[in-house]
Amino acid sequence: MKSINQYISESQDKYFTQQEIGKITKDMWDKNGQFYKFIKDKVDSLSKEDINDYLDQCLDDDRCTAEFASYIEMIIGRHNFSLEQVQQFINTEDLKG
Repeated sequence: MKSINQYISESQDKYFTQQEIGKITKDMWDKNGQFYKFIKDKVDSLSKEDINDYLDQCLDDDRCTAEFASYIEMIIGRHNFSLEQVQQFINTEDLKG
């Protein structure tokens, strides 16, 4: 059984670990990854310009950010992070091709 402190610590919003960032970026760059399945109905084409436009949109649109957060949750198996952290991830990481 977890201690109360451990439970509170684990349930707080946390930024992505380096391992989680590695999982996300690896999947995003993998043509057979979940990212391409996720994004294909959200963009006109799978060109890097359309994908970059989608990522830019997620910086300004909470609905788009929430969709991207659901993708991240699926990849890393964790959901205790905020939309602001997803936006920070998009801004910080070199996701654009």
